[in-house]
Amino acid sequence: MPVPISGLAYHPVANILAVTTNANPDMVYFVDCESHATVAQFPHPYAYYADYTGAGCSFDADGNLWLVSQANNSMYLVETGLGADRR
Repeated sequence: MPVPISGLAYHPVANILAVTTNANPDMVYFVDCESHATVAQFPHPYAYYADYTGAGCSFDADGNLWLVSQANNSMYLVETGLGADRR
């Protein structure tokens, strides 16, 4: 995956690595850590308004992914459906 990475977040229960980019267009990729396959991809929520805005990501305890946009200094909540991290 030759992309300019702006953020990485690991979901230990689903064994998924979220990869966010700072590119044209800004994208979010879910990578299976065992097979290294991209299992999902979608545009950053602010990518519809501007490119090169991706600035990081993090999973919360409920399995939601938080994305940062440096263009408008905002955070976006993505409900992933990956499940909660209740370890």
